[in-house]
Amino acid sequence: QTTEIGGNFRISFNEDYIITNGKKVYISSNWPIFNLNLAYAKSGLLGGDLDYKKVSLSASNWLRMGKLGYTDYKLTAGIILGDLPYPALNVFRGNMSWGYDKKGFNMMDYYEFVADRYVTAVADHHFEGLIWNQLPLLRRLKFKTVATGRIAWGTLSRANMALNNVDIPLPDGTTFEQRIKAPNQLPYMEAGLGLENILKFIRVDGIWRLNYHNLRFMDDPTRFPKSNWGRFNNFGLRVSLTVSF
Repeated sequence: QTTEIGGNFRISFNEDYIITNGKKVYISSNWPIFNLNLAYAKSGLLGGDLDYKKVSLSASNWLRMGKLGYTDYKLTAGIILGDLPYPALNVFRGNMSWGYDKKGFNMMDYYEFVADRYVTAVADHHFEGLIWNQLPLLRRLKFKTVATGRIAWGTLSRANMALNNVDIPLPDGTTFEQRIKAPNQLPYMEAGLGLENILKFIRVDGIWRLNYHNLRFMDDPTRFPKSNWGRFNNFGLRVSLTVSF
């Protein structure tokens, strides 16, 4: 059980906004928008069992490039101080479904990477009609091209490695080998290309996992576990619904 005290601070510069129904609604800014998240937990506080301090800082916005389109990006860095079970650390957001996760890593398994110090970068570049409109006949479909990129890097302290890399005895007499790892050799990377504005609201992305390769499907590529539909070795298809103007 965890009892946590925290806060989020949003910092922006020269940001336009409107006031509607007594609430401030932010519209746009030419500068990155920063979010600082702080969290503190103390064992014994209201029944809490864990001690830690967490700090993360992110910068995000849309970067407009005129006729080249625009880039939607988010950069995040964080640190966690404390010896903790892995669910309380930073578990990088994986995705093992057909759906496209705008905030996560679409070719990373659930709980594949964990860290207590980490940096991530997520970006989608929307070319609008720049590429597709140059194709005769096909441009009548009014599809729009999009490119994606994801990077994740992190480390684990020796204490958190020792706490979480353990053999757990099971009731049937066997042992479960619990192992966690961080993408600390090289940053985990994935990249993709896709089409949006299909029938006005469908987007399809083809995404490649660029390193930390997992070739478990090579022996029989016709069989896929149900928990990982849409993945073909280190390539996957992802679908989402989005309105594009």
